[in-house]
Amino acid sequence: MHVGSAGRARPEAFLAPLACILAVSAASDAGDGLRFQRISIAQGLSQSTVTCILEDSRGFLWIGSEYGLNRWDGYGFVAFTHDPDDPASLAANKVVSLAEDAEGFIWVGTESAGLDRLDPVSGQFAHIPLGGSGRVPVGAVRALLADADGTLWIGSERGLARRDGGRGAVQACQPAPPATAGGLRVTSLHRRTGGPLWVGTETGLWRLDDPGGVLAPVALGVPAPWVSAIVGGADGTVWVGTRGAGLFRLRGGGAPIRVTPPSLGSADITALCPDDRGGLWIGTSASGLARLDLASGSVRHLPAEPAVAEGLPSHNISALALGRASILWVGTTLTGLVKLDLKGSPFEHFHAAASAPRRLASNAVLSVFEDAAGELWVGLAGGVQRIVRARGISSRFRLGPPSVRASLDRPVYAVFEDRSGFLWLGTWAGGLVRVDPARRRAQVFRHDPADAASLAADTVLAVGEDRAGNLWVGTVGGGLDLFDRRTGRFRHHRAGPSPPALSGNTVRAILEDRSGLLWVGTVDGGVSLRDPVTGGFTWLRHDPENPGSLSNDAVAALYEDRNGTMWVATAGGLNRFDRASRSFRRYRVRDGLPSDAVTGVAEDEAGRLWVAHFKGLSCLDPRTGEITNFDASHGLQSDEFNSAAVATGRDGTLYFGGVNGLTAFRPAEVRRQPLPPKVVITSLRVFDREVLPSLPRAAARHLSLPHTDNFLSFEFVGLDFTAPEKIRYAYRLEGIDRDWIHCGARRHTTYANVPPGRYAFRVKACNHDGVWNETGDVVFLTIRPPWWETPLARLAFAGGAVLLVVGLVRWRTAALHRRLEEQQKVEATIRESRDQLAAAKEELERYSTHLESMVEKRTAQLAEANRELAALARKDPLTGLANRRHFAEFVDAEWRRGTRFGRPLSVIMADIDFFKAYNDRLGHAAGDECLRRIAATLAAHANRPGDLVARWGGEEFVVVLSETPMEIAVQLAERMRAAIQGLGMPHPGSPLGKVTASFGGATCVPAGSQGWEALVEAADGALYEAKRAGRNRVAAAGQDLSVPQPHL
Repeated sequence: MHVGSAGRARPEAFLAPLACILAVSAASDAGDGLRFQRISIAQGLSQSTVTCILEDSRGFLWIGSEYGLNRWDGYGFVAFTHDPDDPASLAANKVVSLAEDAEGFIWVGTESAGLDRLDPVSGQFAHIPLGGSGRVPVGAVRALLADADGTLWIGSERGLARRDGGRGAVQACQPAPPATAGGLRVTSLHRRTGGPLWVGTETGLWRLDDPGGVLAPVALGVPAPWVSAIVGGADGTVWVGTRGAGLFRLRGGGAPIRVTPPSLGSADITALCPDDRGGLWIGTSASGLARLDLASGSVRHLPAEPAVAEGLPSHNISALALGRASILWVGTTLTGLVKLDLKGSPFEHFHAAASAPRRLASNAVLSVFEDAAGELWVGLAGGVQRIVRARGISSRFRLGPPSVRASLDRPVYAVFEDRSGFLWLGTWAGGLVRVDPARRRAQVFRHDPADAASLAADTVLAVGEDRAGNLWVGTVGGGLDLFDRRTGRFRHHRAGPSPPALSGNTVRAILEDRSGLLWVGTVDGGVSLRDPVTGGFTWLRHDPENPGSLSNDAVAALYEDRNGTMWVATAGGLNRFDRASRSFRRYRVRDGLPSDAVTGVAEDEAGRLWVAHFKGLSCLDPRTGEITNFDASHGLQSDEFNSAAVATGRDGTLYFGGVNGLTAFRPAEVRRQPLPPKVVITSLRVFDREVLPSLPRAAARHLSLPHTDNFLSFEFVGLDFTAPEKIRYAYRLEGIDRDWIHCGARRHTTYANVPPGRYAFRVKACNHDGVWNETGDVVFLTIRPPWWETPLARLAFAGGAVLLVVGLVRWRTAALHRRLEEQQKVEATIRESRDQLAAAKEELERYSTHLESMVEKRTAQLAEANRELAALARKDPLTGLANRRHFAEFVDAEWRRGTRFGRPLSVIMADIDFFKAYNDRLGHAAGDECLRRIAATLAAHANRPGDLVARWGGEEFVVVLSETPMEIAVQLAERMRAAIQGLGMPHPGSPLGKVTASFGGATCVPAGSQGWEALVEAADGALYEAKRAGRNRVAAAGQDLSVPQPHL
């Protein structure tokens, strides 16, 4: 059965305001499933016109622009620009060509200052003269090509040159006569291993078969074509792009063939790039981007869509490059860099900015249903839309008189087809609409206050039909209705204080299971089960004391899988019902779900459950418990899905609706990205001194440091441009860490006081699908011991110790001889005084025993006195409770423990109502007795090992509840309040005539960014609200928690 949508993780937010849903911006289809991601000055690019692109062997992306060279790692840019005061900086700011050689150096061609070589580890540039006697080269280097044998080919406005081994002198290559007057102005280069070198110039195409030979012209059949790009195909085909003359193909030894497709839109080609899927990408100066399918010859044109967020931003394409993981990088003029993931996505996106038949009238999808004819009905924030995918039809469904249209134009939270073929639409504030699609007729059922048998409420969230053909309608605030088709009347089932009444009046989901039980999910009361025999309801609700109860009472959706297992989606996680024990097994964030706010469930053909929530979709295998998560980076409509906007198509397609449209997919086509990120350790700092980049390249991964350099900070990066924000890291310092330390998205770590020894710092990373690069990157470290711990020093110390021992032995031997002589002299005297000494020894032992007994007794007395003083210093003398000093120590310890383990901490502030009047009328003795009785009452209720009751001051008390959520804290505060009132102590100064107290509570999960004082302040603020609201009540921060809140 079908149910509608929901909102936030709080129960009341499962009816989010419609304005919030409508505020979601449209996303672009970007060319029928392709999405362009723009990266420009806002992300740190030094200039918005991209001239060339290179992805190096380490995985970094290098972008040349009209103002500097940029390195992109997926998180941010490092810009290299010319500095007149630094001879090792970039020679000129306009970069027009890039290449990487076999050693990992980056070669940089500039527009006005020739050629540079960049060491990417140190960031230092070396300027390479191209001719003349001056050290600063001149001329534009517009094309670079690094061969595998170490030869660097250099194309400039002066012609073609090469540098053998990357280190020798630059040698010019001469064209065959007759050459163009003024020399060849080279624009592009291409060479396949073992093949000829192809050279594009402003006046045509040239070929060099022998590196030591001469350039030969290749006729393209058009006069003096400006060759802008040359690339090769896997089959040896050479593709040549020209400015104004279009595209040419050279295959084998045949003549060039002009193959410019008419659908390209422009013959002014600026860039070419073959992909790994059998296509050739073509960039133009005025018509955007196109892809030529090399097998079929078909062309897919992708024009600029600058107004669409995920569209191509510019018609003027200046550079193309294919990176790892099938990512096409597109350089544009004035709009920066664009990323296009060619892998595409198995997730199809229906939304307001899409082209037909995937265009929706609104992005907020509140419900979805596939009828018996295979037509898809989508409930939107402004009506319902019918999509016939087989015929490519998508249209908004509108019919009937104005009164019917008014209901059809309302937000549609439920769509359901009954066994008679009628469609039932549940609307927000528009009643229930019955649609006959065949006759195009509609009837609206509305709430009539004067008619007790009318619809219970005009907002309908769920519609379902049982096996007897009864139609059940779930409403907001009106409970559950049973519709009598014969009379058109409704029979109401509303919530009561206990079964057999309904558990809540806002019904979000209705489903009859295979045993005949009707499951009713409510936003404010958990699940109600209707017995088909008695018609009464039993409840399945959340119990804080029972881990096998429903995880949350705000139900968003119900689902029964192929095995008959019931699943309940709630604001507190997904619940699996065990019929035998009538208990639930919960799936929450701690089990692998990204969010506890679960909004929908569907099952695929393999028996896996697809779970929608507020952080994307998750695939749960019920047999193993394995969970795989997906989010917007995988192509979903967004990370937030609406409650119960779920449908399963007859062909196995699953549909999930959210705040930015509808996601459709075949689960069998959803696969993990197998390519892990490359990993690079980018920085090693000793205290505040950078060490890693300043080392020679050969030693960059083996460091030797003195023992004083024992404070080490590492930075690292995973290079996977598919979804860099989803990369996760783990590191270990072998010799210190026993196992890997998983640090999430954090890309840095620090070690202090590292002792001398040999270490290896290793980093690994996984991509957004959890595939790890187990090799990662490593830096080997040796921290040298101080000189006094070296082997030579230890040997010297050992030798000195031996000599010292020998000297001591000799000295001791001589001393013993002297002592023996003296002993013999006094031996007689010793014998004479032996008796006296023995007697003195006996007396001394008796005295020593007595003295030890006295010391032991006195020590015990002092210890007991110290314990009494310590207790008095931490205890309130009047009430016997902990004083503020003890409270501060206790809450500080619990705050740090909560920060470490992520457990909630609650604080309750209590204040005796009208206590001054009590003292004034009954006297301070009575007031003291009142304080003692209330203190005893509070202590009797907060008696767990992790609880503490303290006297805050005067008539105020404070209660600390460790690992206690707000709901439990409020329940405890309410019991305390009732117990105090139940003492029945007369209070002539109180309107109630007896002593009462007010309570304020606050709860949070402690974090390092704040202290516990803010929590106490929040509880004190809630106490103030309780006082202001009339006293003798419990309040929590922002609401009166003693009054049940409406949850939906």
